Amino acid sequence: MGPDSLIADGGGKTEHDHHDTATAADLPALAALFREMEAHYDGPAAAPAEAEIVAALQRHVFAPEARVDLLVAEAGGRLLGFAFASMLFPAARCTPALFLKDIFVSAGDRSRGVGRALMRAVARLAASRGCSRINWNTARDNAAALAFYAKLGARPWDNVISLRVDGPALARLADE
Repeated sequence: MGPDSLIADGGGKTEHDHHDTATAADLPALAALFREMEAHYDGPAAAPAEAEIVAALQRHVFAPEARVDLLVAEAGGRLLGFAFASMLFPAARCTPALFLKDIFVSAGDRSRGVGRALMRAVARLAASRGCSRINWNTARDNAAALAFYAKLGARPWDNVISLRVDGPALARLADE
């Protein structure tokens, strides 16, 4: 059975009228799930302390100037997964696009429709904002994610290479 509720972004919008909205009261559950995601990708030692995660969520998601949407799925008052998305401009023909930065479902709640419900919520958010597409990245060797995304109708964008500048290279570039 899939989630019985979708909570939308921290700005007060909800996916359906009868669903709750993510608020600062959700921070402990969000921090725990965020820690699980960090441990999943980088190992338990790499996961920040919950206090650090809560502070980052308050600063980057729940602050009035935040420019990120946080969609979360819950069932029975328990957080099952989340998706972080941000608007991009421009995309095709001067339209906006939505960038899905992260989608994560707790290990015990996978294969229950939670990820699909989150992706549906992301698609509805994109459509409501007039976006022409949703962009996101996944690891080339993440076969389960690639299969899941293919079932949604997503396809690889072969003519694009994801790039990044971080750490010392970012500091050097910023200091030029």
